[in-house]
Amino acid sequence: MKTTPTSSQVHGSAILSLGLLHAVFIFSLLAYDQYQGIILETHRLDRYGHFLEIWSLVWAVAVPPLAGWLADRYSFTHGKKYLVINVAATITSLLFVLVASTFSLRSGAGLARMLPFLMAAWILGMHFFHSPSHSFVREFAPPKDWPLANALILLIGNLIFALSALIVPFVQSLGVVFTFVAGGVLLGLATFWFIRKSKTVGEHEPESEEPVRKTNWVWSILTGLLVGSAFFVTSYAVLHTQAGSTAPATQKSLIFVLAALVAVPMGWYSKKTGAKKMLLVSAMAFGLFGVGGLFLFRSGFAWLDLVLMAACLGAMESCGLPLALSKTLARNKGLSTGLYWSGFYLISFLFFFFAP
Repeated sequence: MKTTPTSSQVHGSAILSLGLLHAVFIFSLLAYDQYQGIILETHRLDRYGHFLEIWSLVWAVAVPPLAGWLADRYSFTHGKKYLVINVAATITSLLFVLVASTFSLRSGAGLARMLPFLMAAWILGMHFFHSPSHSFVREFAPPKDWPLANALILLIGNLIFALSALIVPFVQSLGVVFTFVAGGVLLGLATFWFIRKSKTVGEHEPESEEPVRKTNWVWSILTGLLVGSAFFVTSYAVLHTQAGSTAPATQKSLIFVLAALVAVPMGWYSKKTGAKKMLLVSAMAFGLFGVGGLFLFRSGFAWLDLVLMAACLGAMESCGLPLALSKTLARNKGLSTGLYWSGFYLISFLFFFFAP
């Protein structure tokens, strides 16, 4: 079956460009979480806070598959490979600047009242370009190197998330207007560089045969659910485990830095084991350490258990999406990636709505 190109070599600069785009995505979400309350409170729009919390989770679950499907459709039906990514990133960059400009208006001004809806649209745009762009990991390396490439792509963004306790004070010092304008500029530049590097890769890769005859959507959803559940459980465990006298924020940073760094060697080692075996073994080990944590969360072994959980999470993150893509036809890569991220966020969505 003929499909779009699968790369025969690792394209380091293209992987770096996608990693930076993912990092801007993570940084933007941190900025949103930090400033949402401040923006609403400044303009006396606090009543919309719960609305934005709900829609942020709804967008995170519902938008990635839709964005991926549209990207696939325009890429393989109309030959416009970057249309969805380009349009979504451009509109989101403009929304960054528009939110910053609107924030500067006096409270009660007509446009200022639109801030909650502008912010909801901005979050929508963030998720609209993220999953289609992440699907390009498939083109930047041969299949056996997808886990390593994916780990490298996630590395910078995961480190930003892990070190958020240090980054948030810096973001606060910049102020709302500067942070949002800078975010818009960074997103525009990162998207431009990503598309430029992607086009270079595409020009040099021939069309190739692919053994997958039919896309297995179940793998896309299950891998996302598996990795997302591990991420959520680790986050919960870090906040509720008393590991000595370590502050929760410091504990979170150390654990997730470890997970981000472990993902890279585990992605490399999966060339020998295969992504499927690495993911399943890591998931089973994570489950054992998770259960062990129920008995150790106040003991001297709590730190060791968290470290082992973080190591398993890193291995799972490196192999989750590559395994889903390995069960996917090239023409469905965007939707498969979208379903993966939808599954990833679903556990947080369910906890928010149904936890007591």
